[in-house]
Amino acid sequence: MNKNIVRKLKLMLRPTRKKVIVAVAVVAVAGVGLYVNSRVRRAQQALAGAVQQATYRTVTLERASLSDSVTVTGTVESGDVANVTTQLTATVDEILVQVGDTVQEGDVICTLDSSDLEDQLAKLREQQSDTGESAQRSVEQAEKSLATAQENLTDAYNAYASAVSALETARAAWRPAYESIKAYQTAYDNALAAQAAAGAALNGDAQLLAAQVAQQNAQTGVTSAQQQVDTAKKALEEAQKNGGDTAAAASALDAANAQLAAAQSQLDAANAQYETALAGAQSLADAYAKATAACETAKAQLDAAKANCNYEALYQTYSSADQACINAETAYKQAQSQADSAQNQLDSAKEQLDSDAIADQIEELEEQIADCTIRATASGTITSLNATVGSMASSSTGTALATIQDTNALKVAVTIDENDIKKVAVGQSAVIKSDATGDAEIAGTLTQLSVTSSGAQAMGQSTAGFSAEVTVNSPDSGLLIGLSAQVEIILSEEEGVFSVPYDAVETDEDGQSVVYARSSEDEDWQAVPVTTGMETDYYVAISGEGLAEGMQVRVPIGEGESTDALTQMMESMQGGMANAVAMPAAGGGQPPEGGGPQG
Repeated sequence: MNKNIVRKLKLMLRPTRKKVIVAVAVVAVAGVGLYVNSRVRRAQQALAGAVQQATYRTVTLERASLSDSVTVTGTVESGDVANVTTQLTATVDEILVQVGDTVQEGDVICTLDSSDLEDQLAKLREQQSDTGESAQRSVEQAEKSLATAQENLTDAYNAYASAVSALETARAAWRPAYESIKAYQTAYDNALAAQAAAGAALNGDAQLLAAQVAQQNAQTGVTSAQQQVDTAKKALEEAQKNGGDTAAAASALDAANAQLAAAQSQLDAANAQYETALAGAQSLADAYAKATAACETAKAQLDAAKANCNYEALYQTYSSADQACINAETAYKQAQSQADSAQNQLDSAKEQLDSDAIADQIEELEEQIADCTIRATASGTITSLNATVGSMASSSTGTALATIQDTNALKVAVTIDENDIKKVAVGQSAVIKSDATGDAEIAGTLTQLSVTSSGAQAMGQSTAGFSAEVTVNSPDSGLLIGLSAQVEIILSEEEGVFSVPYDAVETDEDGQSVVYARSSEDEDWQAVPVTTGMETDYYVAISGEGLAEGMQVRVPIGEGESTDALTQMMESMQGGMANAVAMPAAGGGQPPEGGGPQG
Protein backbone atom coordinates (compact mmCIF):
# COMPACT_ATOMS: atom_id res chain seq x y z
CA MET A 1 0.00 0.00 0.00
CA ASN A 2 1.17 3.54 -0.73
CA LYS A 3 3.02 5.19 2.21
CA ASN A 4 0.57 8.10 2.13
CA ILE A 5 -2.34 5.69 2.70
CA VAL A 6 -0.55 4.03 5.59
CA ARG A 7 0.20 7.36 7.20
CA LYS A 8 -3.37 8.61 6.72
CA LEU A 9 -4.91 5.42 8.14
CA LYS A 10 -2.56 5.64 11.16
CA LEU A 11 -3.62 9.26 11.57
CA MET A 12 -7.31 8.25 11.46
CA LEU A 13 -6.87 5.42 13.95
CA ARG A 14 -4.25 6.67 16.39
CA PRO A 15 -5.64 7.33 19.92
CA THR A 16 -5.74 11.10 20.21
CA ARG A 17 -8.38 13.55 21.37
CA LYS A 18 -9.80 13.49 17.79
CA LYS A 19 -10.41 9.75 17.93
CA VAL A 20 -13.96 9.81 19.30
CA ILE A 21 -15.81 9.17 16.01
CA VAL A 22 -13.43 6.41 14.88
CA ALA A 23 -13.45 4.77 18.32
CA VAL A 24 -17.25 4.66 18.34
CA ALA A 25 -17.21 3.16 14.84
CA VAL A 26 -14.80 0.43 15.94
CA VAL A 27 -17.03 -0.49 18.90
CA ALA A 28 -20.07 -0.60 16.60
CA VAL A 29 -18.26 -2.83 14.12
CA ALA A 30 -17.22 -5.23 16.89
CA GLY A 31 -20.83 -5.33 18.10
CA VAL A 32 -22.49 -6.51 14.88
CA GLY A 33 -20.10 -9.47 14.36
CA LEU A 34 -19.80 -11.46 11.15
CA TYR A 35 -22.38 -9.46 9.29
CA VAL A 36 -20.30 -6.32 9.55
CA ASN A 37 -17.09 -8.24 8.82
CA SER A 38 -18.49 -9.18 5.43
CA ARG A 39 -19.32 -5.54 4.83
CA VAL A 40 -15.78 -4.52 5.83
CA ARG A 41 -14.31 -7.06 3.41
CA ARG A 42 -16.41 -5.63 0.59
CA ALA A 43 -15.25 -2.13 1.55
CA GLN A 44 -11.62 -3.29 1.56
CA GLN A 45 -12.11 -4.81 -1.90
CA ALA A 46 -13.56 -1.54 -3.11
CA LEU A 47 -10.58 0.29 -1.61
CA ALA A 48 -8.12 -2.13 -3.27
CA GLY A 49 -9.74 -1.51 -6.63
CA ALA A 50 -8.94 2.17 -6.38
CA VAL A 51 -5.26 1.59 -5.58
CA GLN A 52 -4.44 1.36 -9.26
CA GLN A 53 -4.27 5.12 -9.83
CA ALA A 54 -3.03 8.05 -7.76
CA THR A 55 -5.11 11.19 -7.44
CA TYR A 56 -4.57 14.58 -5.90
CA ARG A 57 -6.52 17.49 -4.61
CA THR A 58 -5.35 21.06 -4.19
CA VAL A 59 -5.45 23.62 -1.41
CA THR A 60 -4.81 27.34 -1.64
CA LEU A 61 -2.18 28.89 0.62
CA GLU A 62 -3.60 31.48 2.98
CA ARG A 63 -2.16 32.94 6.15
CA ALA A 64 -4.34 32.05 9.11
CA SER A 65 -4.15 30.92 12.73
CA LEU A 66 -3.32 27.31 13.56
CA SER A 67 -4.27 25.84 16.92
CA ASP A 68 -3.91 22.52 18.68
CA SER A 69 -6.23 21.48 21.48
CA VAL A 70 -7.50 18.67 23.70
CA THR A 71 -11.26 18.24 24.14
CA VAL A 72 -12.73 16.61 27.25
CA THR A 73 -16.05 16.52 29.04
CA GLY A 74 -16.78 17.10 32.69
CA THR A 75 -19.20 18.36 35.32
CA VAL A 76 -19.65 21.93 36.54
CA GLU A 77 -18.85 22.33 40.22
CA SER A 78 -18.40 25.20 42.62
CA GLY A 79 -14.85 26.39 43.09
CA ASP A 80 -15.59 27.32 46.70
CA VAL A 81 -17.47 24.74 48.79
CA ALA A 82 -17.87 25.17 52.56
CA ASN A 83 -19.28 22.46 54.83
CA VAL A 84 -20.90 23.74 58.00
CA THR A 85 -20.09 21.36 60.88
CA THR A 86 -19.96 21.32 64.68
CA GLN A 87 -17.63 19.73 67.21
CA LEU A 88 -20.45 19.53 69.75
CA THR A 89 -22.98 16.76 70.32
CA ALA A 90 -26.34 18.41 70.91
CA THR A 91 -29.94 18.50 69.75
CA VAL A 92 -30.90 20.88 66.92
CA ASP A 93 -33.15 23.52 68.46
CA GLU A 94 -33.97 25.83 65.52
CA ILE A 95 -33.19 26.06 61.76
CA LEU A 96 -33.17 29.53 60.20
CA VAL A 97 -32.40 28.74 56.50
CA GLN A 98 -33.52 26.41 53.73
CA VAL A 99 -31.97 25.01 50.55
CA GLY A 100 -31.55 27.73 47.93
CA ASP A 101 -31.13 30.60 50.41
CA THR A 102 -28.23 32.99 49.88
CA VAL A 103 -26.22 33.63 53.04
CA GLN A 104 -23.30 35.77 54.06
CA GLU A 105 -20.37 34.59 56.13
CA GLY A 106 -21.40 34.77 59.79
CA ASP A 107 -25.16 34.39 59.19
CA VAL A 108 -26.90 31.98 61.58
CA ILE A 109 -27.74 28.61 60.00
CA CYS A 110 -29.25 26.90 63.04
CA THR A 111 -29.01 26.76 66.85
CA LEU A 112 -28.35 23.82 69.18
CA ASP A 113 -29.85 23.18 72.64
CA SER A 114 -27.42 24.74 75.19
CA SER A 115 -29.45 24.31 78.40
CA ASP A 116 -27.14 21.66 79.94
CA LEU A 117 -24.07 23.77 79.25
CA GLU A 118 -25.67 26.83 80.83
CA ASP A 119 -26.46 24.85 84.02
CA GLN A 120 -22.79 23.77 84.30
CA LEU A 121 -21.67 27.36 83.80
CA ALA A 122 -23.86 28.62 86.66
CA LYS A 123 -22.37 26.08 89.11
CA LEU A 124 -18.78 26.98 88.19
CA ARG A 125 -19.39 30.67 88.68
CA GLU A 126 -20.63 29.96 92.22
CA GLN A 127 -17.38 28.11 92.98
CA GLN A 128 -15.29 30.94 91.55
CA SER A 129 -16.28 33.27 94.42
CA ASP A 130 -13.94 31.41 96.80
CA THR A 131 -10.45 32.94 96.90
CA GLY A 132 -7.20 31.10 97.70
CA GLU A 133 -4.62 32.19 100.26
CA SER A 134 -1.86 30.47 98.28
CA ALA A 135 -2.39 32.89 95.41
CA GLN A 136 -1.84 35.87 97.77
CA ARG A 137 1.39 34.37 99.17
CA SER A 138 2.69 33.85 95.64
CA VAL A 139 2.20 37.52 94.90
CA GLU A 140 4.15 38.62 97.98
CA GLN A 141 7.08 36.31 97.20
CA ALA A 142 7.19 37.51 93.60
CA GLU A 143 7.35 41.14 94.78
CA LYS A 144 10.44 40.36 96.92
CA SER A 145 12.19 38.60 94.01
CA LEU A 146 11.55 41.54 91.74
CA ALA A 147 13.10 44.00 94.24
CA THR A 148 16.31 41.91 94.42
CA ALA A 149 16.53 41.62 90.61
CA GLN A 150 16.14 45.37 90.18
CA GLU A 151 19.03 46.02 92.63
CA ASN A 152 21.26 43.63 90.64
CA LEU A 153 20.25 45.40 87.45
CA THR A 154 21.36 48.76 88.86
CA ASP A 155 24.79 47.37 89.80
CA ALA A 156 25.26 45.79 86.38
CA TYR A 157 24.33 49.04 84.66
CA ASN A 158 26.94 51.02 86.65
CA ALA A 159 29.64 48.46 85.80
CA TYR A 160 28.70 48.65 82.12
CA ALA A 161 28.89 52.47 82.15
CA SER A 162 32.42 52.32 83.67
CA ALA A 163 33.54 49.85 80.96
CA VAL A 164 32.22 52.13 78.25
CA SER A 165 34.19 55.08 79.70
CA ALA A 166 37.41 53.01 79.81
CA LEU A 167 36.87 51.95 76.21
CA GLU A 168 36.52 55.55 75.06
CA THR A 169 39.81 56.45 76.81
CA ALA A 170 41.66 53.55 75.14
CA ARG A 171 40.16 54.42 71.77
CA ALA A 172 41.29 58.04 72.08
CA ALA A 173 44.90 56.88 72.65
CA TRP A 174 44.84 54.31 69.82
CA ARG A 175 43.16 56.45 67.18
CA PRO A 176 46.10 58.81 66.32
CA ALA A 177 48.43 55.84 65.94
CA TYR A 178 45.94 54.18 63.61
CA GLU A 179 45.65 57.34 61.50
CA SER A 180 49.46 57.49 61.16
CA ILE A 181 49.71 53.96 59.74
CA LYS A 182 46.46 53.90 57.76
CA ALA A 183 48.11 54.96 54.49
CA TYR A 184 50.75 52.23 54.85
CA GLN A 185 48.04 49.66 55.65
CA THR A 186 46.06 50.70 52.59
CA ALA A 187 49.18 50.47 50.40
CA TYR A 188 49.91 46.99 51.74
CA ASP A 189 46.29 45.85 51.20
CA ASN A 190 46.40 47.13 47.62
CA ALA A 191 49.72 45.38 47.01
CA LEU A 192 48.23 42.09 48.29
CA ALA A 193 45.23 42.49 45.98
CA ALA A 194 47.48 43.25 43.01
CA GLN A 195 49.60 40.18 43.78
CA ALA A 196 46.46 38.00 43.96
CA ALA A 197 45.13 39.42 40.69
CA ALA A 198 48.46 38.85 38.93
CA GLY A 199 48.52 35.26 40.20
CA ALA A 200 44.96 34.63 39.02
CA ALA A 201 45.74 36.08 35.61
CA LEU A 202 48.85 33.91 35.33
CA ASN A 203 46.97 30.77 36.34
CA GLY A 204 43.82 31.40 34.32
CA ASP A 205 45.17 33.24 31.27
CA ALA A 206 41.58 33.92 30.21
CA GLN A 207 42.66 35.90 27.14
CA LEU A 208 44.49 32.91 25.70
CA LEU A 209 41.55 30.60 26.46
CA ALA A 210 39.11 33.03 24.84
CA ALA A 211 41.34 33.28 21.78
CA GLN A 212 41.37 29.49 21.47
CA VAL A 213 37.56 29.32 21.66
CA ALA A 214 37.19 32.09 19.07
CA GLN A 215 39.60 30.25 16.76
CA GLN A 216 37.61 27.00 17.06
CA ASN A 217 34.29 28.78 16.45
CA ALA A 218 35.66 30.55 13.40
CA GLN A 219 36.92 27.25 11.97
CA THR A 220 33.47 25.74 12.46
CA GLY A 221 31.95 28.71 10.63
CA VAL A 222 34.26 28.18 7.65
CA THR A 223 33.35 24.48 7.49
CA SER A 224 29.63 25.25 7.62
CA ALA A 225 29.93 27.97 4.95
CA GLN A 226 31.84 25.57 2.67
CA GLN A 227 29.03 23.02 3.01
CA GLN A 228 26.50 25.67 2.00
CA VAL A 229 28.60 26.53 -1.08
CA ASP A 230 28.75 22.85 -2.08
CA THR A 231 24.99 22.52 -1.66
CA ALA A 232 24.33 25.66 -3.72
CA LYS A 233 26.62 24.39 -6.51
CA LYS A 234 24.73 21.11 -6.62
CA ALA A 235 21.41 22.96 -6.75
CA LEU A 236 22.64 25.10 -9.68
CA GLU A 237 23.80 22.01 -11.56
CA GLU A 238 20.41 20.36 -11.03
CA ALA A 239 18.58 23.49 -12.21
CA GLN A 240 20.76 23.68 -15.37
CA LYS A 241 20.24 19.99 -16.02
CA ASN A 242 16.47 19.90 -15.44
CA GLY A 243 15.58 23.33 -16.76
CA GLY A 244 14.85 24.73 -13.33
CA ASP A 245 15.19 28.27 -11.97
CA THR A 246 18.91 28.75 -12.69
CA ALA A 247 18.82 32.44 -11.77
CA ALA A 248 17.65 31.71 -8.25
CA ALA A 249 20.16 28.88 -7.91
CA ALA A 250 23.01 31.11 -9.11
CA SER A 251 21.96 33.83 -6.68
CA ALA A 252 21.98 31.31 -3.86
CA LEU A 253 25.49 30.21 -4.88
CA ASP A 254 26.74 33.81 -4.85
CA ALA A 255 25.29 34.32 -1.37
CA ALA A 256 26.93 31.12 -0.13
CA ASN A 257 30.32 32.20 -1.53
CA ALA A 258 29.95 35.56 0.22
CA GLN A 259 29.23 33.82 3.51
CA LEU A 260 32.29 31.60 2.99
CA ALA A 261 34.51 34.64 2.41
CA ALA A 262 33.19 36.33 5.54
CA ALA A 263 33.75 33.16 7.57
CA GLN A 264 37.34 32.88 6.28
CA SER A 265 37.95 36.50 7.27
CA GLN A 266 36.73 35.77 10.79
CA LEU A 267 39.04 32.76 10.97
CA ASP A 268 42.05 34.86 9.93
CA ALA A 269 41.25 37.42 12.63
CA ALA A 270 40.84 34.67 15.24
CA ASN A 271 44.23 33.16 14.29
CA ALA A 272 45.91 36.54 14.72
CA GLN A 273 44.21 37.05 18.09
CA TYR A 274 45.45 33.66 19.25
CA GLU A 275 49.07 34.44 18.30
CA THR A 276 48.88 37.74 20.21
CA ALA A 277 47.47 36.05 23.31
CA LEU A 278 50.15 33.36 23.16
CA ALA A 279 52.87 35.98 23.13
CA GLY A 280 51.28 37.79 26.06
CA ALA A 281 51.50 34.77 28.41
CA GLN A 282 55.12 35.58 29.32
CA SER A 283 54.17 39.11 30.27
CA LEU A 284 51.74 37.71 32.87
CA ALA A 285 54.56 35.85 34.64
CA ASP A 286 56.66 39.04 34.71
CA ALA A 287 53.71 40.98 36.14
CA TYR A 288 53.26 38.46 38.98
CA ALA A 289 56.93 38.69 39.99
CA LYS A 290 56.74 42.47 40.01
CA ALA A 291 53.54 42.44 42.14
CA THR A 292 55.17 40.08 44.67
CA ALA A 293 58.17 42.39 45.10
CA ALA A 294 55.89 45.41 45.56
CA CYS A 295 53.90 43.52 48.21
CA GLU A 296 57.05 42.74 50.23
CA THR A 297 58.15 46.38 50.09
CA ALA A 298 54.74 47.62 51.29
CA LYS A 299 54.80 45.11 54.20
CA ALA A 300 58.21 46.35 55.37
CA GLN A 301 57.03 49.99 55.28
CA LEU A 302 53.90 49.11 57.29
CA ASP A 303 55.92 47.31 59.99
CA ALA A 304 58.27 50.29 60.34
CA ALA A 305 55.35 52.73 60.68
CA LYS A 306 53.78 50.59 63.45
CA ALA A 307 57.03 50.47 65.40
CA ASN A 308 57.49 54.26 65.25
CA CYS A 309 54.10 54.97 66.94
CA ASN A 310 53.98 52.01 69.37
CA TYR A 311 50.87 50.87 67.51
CA GLU A 312 50.74 47.26 68.71
CA ALA A 313 50.76 48.20 72.45
CA LEU A 314 48.07 50.84 71.97
CA TYR A 315 45.96 48.45 69.94
CA GLN A 316 46.26 45.73 72.59
CA THR A 317 45.04 48.14 75.30
CA TYR A 318 42.15 49.20 73.11
CA SER A 319 41.24 45.59 72.29
CA SER A 320 41.24 44.60 76.00
CA ALA A 321 39.01 47.54 76.89
CA ASP A 322 36.66 46.59 74.08
CA GLN A 323 36.38 43.01 75.36
CA ALA A 324 35.76 44.24 78.92
CA CYS A 325 32.98 46.46 77.63
CA ILE A 326 31.43 43.50 75.80
CA ASN A 327 31.51 41.42 78.99
CA ALA A 328 29.94 44.21 81.03
CA GLU A 329 27.20 44.60 78.42
CA THR A 330 26.48 40.87 78.56
CA ALA A 331 26.21 40.98 82.36
CA TYR A 332 23.86 43.95 82.14
CA LYS A 333 21.61 42.16 79.64
CA GLN A 334 21.49 39.09 81.88
CA ALA A 335 20.48 41.25 84.83
CA GLN A 336 17.82 42.89 82.68
CA SER A 337 16.51 39.46 81.67
CA GLN A 338 16.33 38.35 85.33
CA ALA A 339 14.45 41.53 86.24
CA ASP A 340 12.02 40.95 83.37
CA SER A 341 11.51 37.35 84.51
CA ALA A 342 10.79 38.50 88.06
CA GLN A 343 8.26 41.01 86.73
CA ASN A 344 6.57 38.28 84.67
CA GLN A 345 6.36 36.04 87.75
CA LEU A 346 4.73 38.84 89.70
CA ASP A 347 2.24 39.50 86.89
CA SER A 348 1.44 35.78 86.72
CA ALA A 349 0.90 35.57 90.49
CA LYS A 350 -1.45 38.57 90.36
CA GLU A 351 -3.41 36.97 87.50
CA GLN A 352 -3.66 33.75 89.50
CA LEU A 353 -4.93 35.76 92.47
CA ASP A 354 -7.56 37.45 90.36
CA SER A 355 -8.76 34.25 88.64
CA ASP A 356 -8.26 30.68 89.82
CA ALA A 357 -8.22 27.44 87.75
CA ILE A 358 -12.01 27.42 87.53
CA ALA A 359 -11.76 30.40 85.18
CA ASP A 360 -10.39 28.16 82.39
CA GLN A 361 -13.36 25.83 82.71
CA ILE A 362 -15.74 28.79 82.67
CA GLU A 363 -14.10 30.15 79.51
CA GLU A 364 -14.36 26.76 77.79
CA LEU A 365 -18.06 26.45 78.66
CA GLU A 366 -18.74 29.97 77.40
CA GLU A 367 -17.08 29.07 74.08
CA GLN A 368 -19.18 25.91 73.80
CA ILE A 369 -22.37 27.86 74.44
CA ALA A 370 -21.35 30.36 71.74
CA ASP A 371 -20.67 27.42 69.39
CA CYS A 372 -24.28 26.27 69.82
CA THR A 373 -25.12 29.07 67.39
CA ILE A 374 -24.05 27.54 64.04
CA ARG A 375 -22.97 30.23 61.58
CA ALA A 376 -22.10 30.23 57.87
CA THR A 377 -18.36 29.81 57.35
CA ALA A 378 -18.51 31.37 53.88
CA SER A 379 -20.79 33.43 51.67
CA GLY A 380 -22.81 31.62 49.00
CA THR A 381 -25.92 29.52 48.37
CA ILE A 382 -27.24 26.74 50.62
CA THR A 383 -27.14 23.66 48.37
CA SER A 384 -27.83 21.00 50.99
CA LEU A 385 -29.29 20.98 54.52
CA ASN A 386 -28.94 17.84 56.62
CA ALA A 387 -30.21 19.17 59.96
CA THR A 388 -33.78 18.88 61.26
CA VAL A 389 -35.29 20.25 64.45
CA GLY A 390 -34.96 17.65 67.20
CA SER A 391 -32.22 15.64 65.44
CA MET A 392 -28.82 15.10 67.05
CA ALA A 393 -25.91 17.09 65.63
CA SER A 394 -22.47 15.52 66.13
CA SER A 395 -19.05 15.52 64.51
CA SER A 396 -18.97 11.71 64.79
CA THR A 397 -21.60 11.28 62.05
CA GLY A 398 -19.26 12.72 59.41
CA THR A 399 -22.18 14.58 57.81
CA ALA A 400 -22.19 18.36 57.45
CA LEU A 401 -25.14 20.25 58.86
CA ALA A 402 -25.23 22.32 55.67
CA THR A 403 -23.23 22.86 52.49
CA ILE A 404 -22.60 26.35 51.11
CA GLN A 405 -21.39 26.77 47.52
CA ASP A 406 -20.33 29.91 45.71
CA THR A 407 -22.30 29.88 42.43
CA ASN A 408 -20.26 32.78 41.07
CA ALA A 409 -16.93 30.91 41.29
CA LEU A 410 -17.35 27.79 39.16
CA LYS A 411 -15.04 25.14 37.79
CA VAL A 412 -15.39 22.10 35.55
CA ALA A 413 -14.01 18.81 36.87
CA VAL A 414 -12.62 16.78 33.95
CA THR A 415 -10.45 13.74 33.32
CA ILE A 416 -7.49 14.00 30.91
CA ASP A 417 -6.74 10.86 28.90
CA GLU A 418 -3.31 9.30 29.39
CA ASN A 419 -2.48 9.97 25.73
CA ASP A 420 -2.98 13.72 26.27
CA ILE A 421 -1.65 14.24 29.80
CA LYS A 422 1.86 15.24 28.66
CA LYS A 423 0.42 17.87 26.34
CA VAL A 424 -1.52 19.91 28.89
CA ALA A 425 -0.20 22.20 31.62
CA VAL A 426 -1.64 24.41 34.34
CA GLY A 427 -2.30 27.92 33.05
CA GLN A 428 -3.47 26.93 29.56
CA SER A 429 -6.59 28.66 28.24
CA ALA A 430 -9.79 26.71 27.65
CA VAL A 431 -13.17 27.13 25.93
CA ILE A 432 -16.21 25.74 27.77
CA LYS A 433 -19.56 24.85 26.17
CA SER A 434 -22.72 23.20 27.46
CA ASP A 435 -26.17 22.35 26.14
CA ALA A 436 -27.70 24.73 28.69
CA THR A 437 -25.70 27.73 27.39
CA GLY A 438 -26.17 26.97 23.70
CA ASP A 439 -23.49 28.24 21.33
CA ALA A 440 -21.87 30.47 23.96
CA GLU A 441 -18.11 29.94 24.29
CA ILE A 442 -17.14 30.48 27.91
CA ALA A 443 -13.53 31.32 28.76
CA GLY A 444 -11.72 29.15 31.28
CA THR A 445 -8.24 28.32 32.57
CA LEU A 446 -6.71 24.95 33.46
CA THR A 447 -5.86 25.54 37.14
CA GLN A 448 -5.31 22.08 38.61
CA LEU A 449 -3.82 18.89 37.21
CA SER A 450 -3.33 15.63 39.08
CA VAL A 451 0.05 13.93 38.78
CA THR A 452 -1.38 10.47 39.50
CA SER A 453 -3.73 8.44 37.35
CA SER A 454 -7.26 7.60 38.39
CA GLY A 455 -8.69 4.57 36.56
CA ALA A 456 -11.63 5.21 34.26
CA GLN A 457 -13.93 3.16 31.99
CA ALA A 458 -14.18 4.02 28.31
CA MET A 459 -16.14 1.84 25.83
CA GLY A 460 -16.07 -1.12 28.21
CA GLN A 461 -12.33 -0.99 28.74
CA SER A 462 -10.26 0.32 31.62
CA THR A 463 -8.19 3.38 30.71
CA ALA A 464 -5.85 5.64 32.63
CA GLY A 465 -7.10 9.16 33.26
CA PHE A 466 -5.83 12.15 35.22
CA SER A 467 -8.15 14.39 37.19
CA ALA A 468 -8.05 18.09 36.34
CA GLU A 469 -9.97 21.29 37.03
CA VAL A 470 -10.78 24.12 34.63
CA THR A 471 -11.76 27.36 36.37
CA VAL A 472 -14.52 29.44 34.74
CA ASN A 473 -13.10 32.93 34.26
CA SER A 474 -16.37 34.88 34.32
CA PRO A 475 -18.78 34.95 37.28
CA ASP A 476 -21.69 35.49 34.84
CA SER A 477 -21.08 32.44 32.65
CA GLY A 478 -24.63 31.09 32.72
CA LEU A 479 -23.38 27.70 33.88
CA LEU A 480 -25.08 25.89 36.73
CA ILE A 481 -23.64 23.47 39.26
CA GLY A 482 -24.11 19.88 38.10
CA LEU A 483 -24.31 20.61 34.36
CA SER A 484 -22.31 18.52 31.89
CA ALA A 485 -19.89 20.61 29.90
CA GLN A 486 -17.44 20.17 27.02
CA VAL A 487 -14.01 21.74 27.56
CA GLU A 488 -11.50 22.46 24.80
CA ILE A 489 -8.03 23.04 26.28
CA ILE A 490 -5.87 25.15 23.94
CA LEU A 491 -2.39 23.56 23.74
CA SER A 492 -0.77 25.98 21.33
CA GLU A 493 -1.70 28.55 18.71
CA GLU A 494 0.17 30.37 15.98
CA GLU A 495 -1.10 33.41 14.06
CA GLY A 496 -0.50 34.33 10.44
CA VAL A 497 1.10 31.09 9.25
CA PHE A 498 0.77 28.93 6.15
CA SER A 499 -0.65 25.50 6.96
CA VAL A 500 -1.44 22.51 4.75
CA PRO A 501 -2.79 19.00 5.33
CA TYR A 502 -0.10 16.75 6.73
CA ASP A 503 0.11 14.65 3.51
CA ALA A 504 0.96 17.71 1.40
CA VAL A 505 4.51 17.70 2.83
CA GLU A 506 6.69 15.21 0.96
CA THR A 507 10.43 14.43 0.91
CA ASP A 508 12.69 14.87 -2.14
CA GLU A 509 15.72 12.76 -3.06
CA ASP A 510 17.98 14.83 -0.79
CA GLY A 511 15.77 14.26 2.24
CA GLN A 512 14.49 17.87 2.10
CA SER A 513 10.85 18.49 3.08
CA VAL A 514 9.01 19.95 0.08
CA VAL A 515 5.52 20.77 -1.14
CA TYR A 516 4.51 20.73 -4.79
CA ALA A 517 3.03 24.11 -5.62
CA ARG A 518 2.14 26.36 -8.54
CA SER A 519 0.91 29.89 -8.94
CA SER A 520 -1.84 29.00 -11.46
CA GLU A 521 -3.41 25.98 -13.11
CA ASP A 522 -1.46 26.72 -16.30
CA GLU A 523 1.87 26.05 -14.57
CA ASP A 524 3.53 22.74 -13.75
CA TRP A 525 3.90 21.57 -10.18
CA GLN A 526 7.24 22.67 -8.70
CA ALA A 527 8.92 21.26 -5.57
CA VAL A 528 9.27 24.08 -3.06
CA PRO A 529 11.59 23.43 -0.07
CA VAL A 530 9.81 24.10 3.22
CA THR A 531 10.48 24.00 6.94
CA THR A 532 7.74 22.40 8.99
CA GLY A 533 6.57 23.87 12.25
CA MET A 534 3.62 23.34 14.56
CA GLU A 535 1.57 20.19 13.87
CA THR A 536 -1.99 19.24 14.70
CA ASP A 537 -3.74 15.95 13.98
CA TYR A 538 -4.43 17.04 10.39
CA TYR A 539 -2.47 20.19 9.62
CA VAL A 540 1.18 21.22 9.72
CA ALA A 541 2.59 24.76 9.55
CA ILE A 542 5.11 25.36 6.76
CA SER A 543 7.46 28.19 5.86
CA GLY A 544 9.93 28.80 3.04
CA GLU A 545 11.20 31.47 0.68
CA GLY A 546 9.35 29.92 -2.26
CA LEU A 547 5.90 30.16 -0.65
CA ALA A 548 3.42 32.92 -1.43
CA GLU A 549 -0.17 33.57 -0.50
CA GLY A 550 -2.61 32.34 -3.15
CA MET A 551 -0.39 29.48 -4.37
CA GLN A 552 -2.00 26.13 -5.11
CA VAL A 553 -0.48 23.22 -3.18
CA ARG A 554 -0.90 19.61 -4.26
CA VAL A 555 -2.22 17.19 -1.62
CA PRO A 556 -1.75 13.50 -2.51
CA ILE A 557 -4.87 11.45 -1.88
CA GLY A 558 -2.66 8.43 -2.58
CA GLU A 559 -2.78 5.27 -4.60
CA GLY A 560 -6.08 3.53 -3.96
CA GLU A 561 -7.03 6.29 -1.52
CA SER A 562 -9.36 8.24 -3.75
CA THR A 563 -12.38 9.92 -2.34
CA ASP A 564 -14.78 7.57 -4.09
CA ALA A 565 -12.98 4.43 -2.86
CA LEU A 566 -12.83 5.55 0.75
CA THR A 567 -16.40 6.79 0.59
CA GLN A 568 -17.50 3.42 -0.75
CA MET A 569 -15.65 1.72 2.13
CA MET A 570 -17.41 3.91 4.69
CA GLU A 571 -20.81 3.39 3.07
CA SER A 572 -20.28 -0.38 3.07
CA MET A 573 -19.39 -0.32 6.78
CA GLN A 574 -22.30 1.99 7.57
CA GLY A 575 -24.73 -0.24 5.68
CA GLY A 576 -23.72 -3.24 7.82
CA MET A 577 -24.27 -1.26 10.99
CA ALA A 578 -27.73 0.00 9.96
CA ASN A 579 -26.46 3.58 10.01
CA ALA A 580 -25.61 3.24 13.73
CA VAL A 581 -22.52 5.45 13.34
CA ALA A 582 -21.99 8.39 10.98
CA MET A 583 -18.35 8.71 9.80
CA PRO A 584 -16.87 11.42 7.57
CA ALA A 585 -15.35 10.56 4.20
CA ALA A 586 -11.53 10.62 4.12
CA GLY A 587 -9.20 11.88 1.41
CA GLY A 588 -10.74 14.85 -0.30
CA GLY A 589 -13.42 15.34 2.38
CA GLN A 590 -13.48 17.73 5.29
CA PRO A 591 -10.64 17.68 7.86
CA PRO A 592 -11.34 16.64 11.46
CA GLU A 593 -12.86 19.24 13.78
CA GLY A 594 -10.51 21.17 16.06
CA GLY A 595 -6.81 21.67 15.74
CA GLY A 596 -7.07 23.12 12.24
CA PRO A 597 -6.31 26.51 10.68
CA GLN A 598 -8.71 29.30 11.40
CA GLY A 599 -9.19 32.31 9.24
